[in-house]
Amino acid sequence: NYSADWSLATDGRKPFRYQHAVGFTNSPENDNFGYYVRLVPRFRINERISATLQIGYEQENNNYGWIPGILSDSAAIWFGRRDITTFNNILTVRYIFSTKASLSLRARHYWSQAKYLSVYTLQEDGSLAEAPGVEYQDINFNTITADLQFVWYFAPGSEISVMWKNLINTFSTQPEDNYFRNLGNTLGADQANSFSVRILYYLDFLSLRKLKRG
Repeated sequence: NYSADWSLATDGRKPFRYQHAVGFTNSPENDNFGYYVRLVPRFRINERISATLQIGYEQENNNYGWIPGILSDSAAIWFGRRDITTFNNILTVRYIFSTKASLSLRARHYWSQAKYLSVYTLQEDGSLAEAPGVEYQDINFNTITADLQFVWYFAPGSEISVMWKNLINTFSTQPEDNYFRNLGNTLGADQANSFSVRILYYLDFLSLRKLKRG
C-alpha cells in the first residue's frame, strides 16, 4: 500500500489564520482507497475573543472490518466490505476576561456511516470467503457534544471551574445522504445535560509548617 499527505498553514500571529490538510491511501491488493480533507480557519477578533472551526471529511471505499455475529447458530467469524463516510466538525470559541478568568465553548458533531457491500467469513488460513445471500445492516451513527466552561484562577495553583455539558447520540440502520437533514434529525433526538462545579486549592505544605511553628 502507499499513501501521501500534504498540509499548509498561514502565519498564526495574524488575526486570521488558515490551515488545511489533505491526504489519501491506497491498497491495490484489495482495492481499498481512502482520502481525507481537513480545513481549520481561525479568527482572532481581538485580544480577548477568538473562534476556530475545524471541518473534517473522510471517505474510505472497500474497507474490510470485523462485524458482530450475524447468525446466532454459527461459530463463523464475520467480516464486511463497506464504504465508510465520516464528518468531524468542531467549533471552539474562547473569551478571555483577564489573566485569571476565561470562558470557552467547544461544540462537536461527529457523523460516521457505513454502507455494507458484501459479507465474508474468516478462513483458517486468514483469507476471507464471501458468504452469498448473507446481508448486514448499514450503520448511521451521530454524536453531538457541547461543553461550556468558565475558569477562574483565584490564587496561585488554585481554580474554580464551572462546566455545562450537553450530549446527543443517535444510531440507526438507515444511511442519510444529506448532511443538514441528518444534523436536524440528530438535534431532534433525546439529549443529556450535566452541570458541575470543581474547586482546586493549592496548599503549600512548607508554608503550613512555618505557620505551625510560628
